[in-house]
Amino acid sequence: MKQTTILLFILFTCSLAQAQTILKGRVISATDSLPLPGASIRIPGSKTGLSTAADGSFSITINEAYVLHVSYLGYQSREVNLRLQPDNPLLILLQENENRLSEVVVSTGYQSLPKERATGSFVQVDNELLNRRVSTDVLSRMEDVVPGLVFNRQGDSRISIRGQSTISANAEPLIVLDNFPYEGDINSINPNDIESITVLKDAAAASIWGARAGNGVIVINTKKGGYKRPLKVAVNSSVNIGARPDLFYEPKISSSDYIAMEQLLFSRGFYKAAETSTSNTPLSPVVELLIAARDGTMPAAEADARIAALKQEDVRLDFGNHFYRESMNQQHALNLSGGSERQHYYVSLGYDRNLSSLVRNDQNRFTLNASNTYRFAKDRLELNTGIQYTENRSTSNNPGMNGIRFSDISGAPLYPYARLADASGNALVINHDYRASFLQEANQDGLLNWEYSPLQELYNEAHTSSSTDYLLNGGLS
Repeated sequence: MKQTTILLFILFTCSLAQAQTILKGRVISATDSLPLPGASIRIPGSKTGLSTAADGSFSITINEAYVLHVSYLGYQSREVNLRLQPDNPLLILLQENENRLSEVVVSTGYQSLPKERATGSFVQVDNELLNRRVSTDVLSRMEDVVPGLVFNRQGDSRISIRGQSTISANAEPLIVLDNFPYEGDINSINPNDIESITVLKDAAAASIWGARAGNGVIVINTKKGGYKRPLKVAVNSSVNIGARPDLFYEPKISSSDYIAMEQLLFSRGFYKAAETSTSNTPLSPVVELLIAARDGTMPAAEADARIAALKQEDVRLDFGNHFYRESMNQQHALNLSGGSERQHYYVSLGYDRNLSSLVRNDQNRFTLNASNTYRFAKDRLELNTGIQYTENRSTSNNPGMNGIRFSDISGAPLYPYARLADASGNALVINHDYRASFLQEANQDGLLNWEYSPLQELYNEAHTSSSTDYLLNGGLS
């Protein structure tokens, strides 16, 4: 009886040892083979469950025939139904849930969080939304797609997020590029290199970026390569051609009405002070003709004939023919990305050329963006390096119709019947800053020619500005 009891105990212990076995394994990402710490592992129908360690490893006691349910935030859940192989640690690969990732991840420039964990008010602009509009600058692509982002057509601050927070200090929002504050011009960033933009709109951003976040924060993340990805080459080229501006769209007083008003004011002595001024205040051609007819230096019939001819002129015609043109914006970009098990890269070249609708105004930009990421020490160490180079060159020789004035001293606008060129296209002189008689006397006395010809000045000007930006990034994690 005693021997039978001992035999039964041994058989029960052996069967229990065969039924209960410790399984070891590891959960990693199928995309880049990185470990997934905190992945949930449980046995359906039981209370047994655990989470993976920092390196994605786990150890669980299970039966010989088993089913494991594995899940992780942002990845597709998976059920593993296999026969036990205790000598070979189990390797579980999870696929990314792309649809879920695209809608829940929020970047604050300091960290990336699921949408339900992010605090404050923010707006996300992904790559697809950013590419709805074709333009060579970032701000134009953000216009009309970011609620709360106000574009100021006048004033020092081009954009504002939280309104005017101060009277005289800088009201521009903080720009964060690849997790670092960016002090350069946002339009120097090539929009083809941008993966996503997050606009932080409320005071919660101040807990991350301090006082500068009081005007709002624009977080820009550029494109990167990926591990175990083949070489990908992307070419983007676009040409936008705009129509010549319609200078007659905005209603303005006609030359005939303008001259009629000048004749009325002259008859009431309005120009008497300017006529006798010691500073030689400029007078329009019509007023000069009225003075000549009054003083008898020109027959009244000839003065009337010239005034009648000036009533048929419109300076907008000369501006449209000689100062404006069709605009053309060109954008060309070449991107290369890819990676191996230990390294991934992204390289892009960009060239933009914008021809303004104003003749002799243009802008050229060349950009280079290169980033590399390396993994060492059995995936425990990651090194990030990057460089961005931008070279801008712009010319601004044409002030436009509103930039050419009758008097730069007083700011008086140009009279509407001015002629800038004759029928053959030769440049003509206009009354500007000083009376015509004073300029003629100064020239006769041996001084240089002070006459002003806007069309000639257009091709004499050489206003060119250039800038070069270097941005170096490095990180070790």
